[in-house]
Amino acid sequence: MPNLRVFATDFIGSYNSLNKAHTLTISKHRCLKATQTMCVAVFRAGTPSAAHAVSLAAYKSQAIKLAVDFTGAKLKRPRPYTKLDSTEKGNISYWTGMTFATLVADQILDVPRLLHAGALKKQRLARTNPASRSLADLVGQDSSKNWHVLEAKARQQEVSDETRSKWKTQAETIASIDGKVPDTRSFCYSKVQGTYSVELRDPPPRSDGVALLFPGGDADLVEGYYGPFRDVLKPSSAAVEREGRRIRVRRIGFDSVDEEFLFLGMDEGTLEHVCAGHMPELLRDAEGDDYYLGADGIAILTADSAEIR
Repeated sequence: MPNLRVFATDFIGSYNSLNKAHTLTISKHRCLKATQTMCVAVFRAGTPSAAHAVSLAAYKSQAIKLAVDFTGAKLKRPRPYTKLDSTEKGNISYWTGMTFATLVADQILDVPRLLHAGALKKQRLARTNPASRSLADLVGQDSSKNWHVLEAKARQQEVSDETRSKWKTQAETIASIDGKVPDTRSFCYSKVQGTYSVELRDPPPRSDGVALLFPGGDADLVEGYYGPFRDVLKPSSAAVEREGRRIRVRRIGFDSVDEEFLFLGMDEGTLEHVCAGHMPELLRDAEGDDYYLGADGIAILTADSAEIR
C-alpha cells in the first residue's frame, strides 16, 4: 500500500512526541472512506436530504481518484492531473486537503470522527464571537474525549511564512468546544506535488475566538456525525460480512474508470447504537481487498457488480 509522509511540528506538552516525520499507510479504500465521511459532514447542512449529502460525497470521493495515484509505494499525483483546467484543479485540491486532514487526524491525532465547524454553525449548534466571522474547518474528539481543531489547506506551490501565519490564525479561531479548550489547534497543509506530503503544525494557544456548544450533549454529536449515514442505511440496506464483522451496506455510486460500484456501509452494532441515539464506542478498524471499515464504524466497499456479497 502507498505511504504518505507527514511532518509534524510545534506540538507542546503531552503532544511533544508528535514532532517528527510520520509515515502513514493510505490505501484507496481508506482514502475514499475519509473523503466520504468528511464530505458528508460538509454537505449535510446545505442539502435537502441525507441521501443527497451522501450522493454528493460519493461524487467527491471518486473525484479524489483523479488527484491521487494509489499504485506505487508513495501517494503521487497522476500525470493527467496536470492537464486539468486550473479551476478544476483548485476544486479538487480543496477536497484533497480536507481528505488528507481527515486521514492525519485519524492516524496521528487519534481523532477518527470529524465534524465540520461551519456546518455546525449553520445548524445553530455553535455560539460564535460576534466580532469574528472566521472559523476553522474541522473539530473532533480523540479516544480520551479531548477536542482537537484542524484547518485544512492544499496548495500546488510552496507557500510563504506569511501565509502559514494566516493559517495559524485560522486554526486558533475556535477557543472552546462545550466549555473545553481544545488540546490542539493545527493547520494541515497538503502539498499537491509529484509526490504528496503533509505539513502539520500546532500553533500556540489563544484565549479568544469562537465557542462551540452542543446543548444536547452526545445526542447532538451522534446526529451531527452519524445522522446522514443512519438515514441512508437504516431503510433497505443489505448485510455483508467481512472478517467476522457484520456490515450494513447500500450502493451509492459507480466508478466508470475502475468499473466498480461504490457501497457505503456501517458496522451493524454501530448502526444499532446510532439508531437508539447513543454515541457508539470506537472499534478496531479493519481492511481487506474490497473494503475499509474505520474506527468510527463507517465503511467503504467496492465491487465489480451491482450486488455485493
